[in-house]
Amino acid sequence: MGTMCRDLIVKTMTRVMIEDPDRQTWLENLHAMRARYLVVFRHEMVDKPIELRYAAEDPRTFAVRYQDEQAVVFEIRD
Repeated sequence: MGTMCRDLIVKTMTRVMIEDPDRQTWLENLHAMRARYLVVFRHEMVDKPIELRYAAEDPRTFAVRYQDEQAVVFEIRD
């Protein structure tokens, strides 16, 4: 499979995954997995991931533990 084809597949999948986000389902899934940390990466296809906004809107649950230009690591508090 060529690079252009892989890029198209990744772009399409990314667009579909972020098209209609559901915050409540996302949060329930994190709790169901008993996740302790959330790592959100920025990249050229999604410069402002919706998870960053979701976590910023809930500082009681999500505490920033590290961040730089490429990623943010949140500790998930109960």
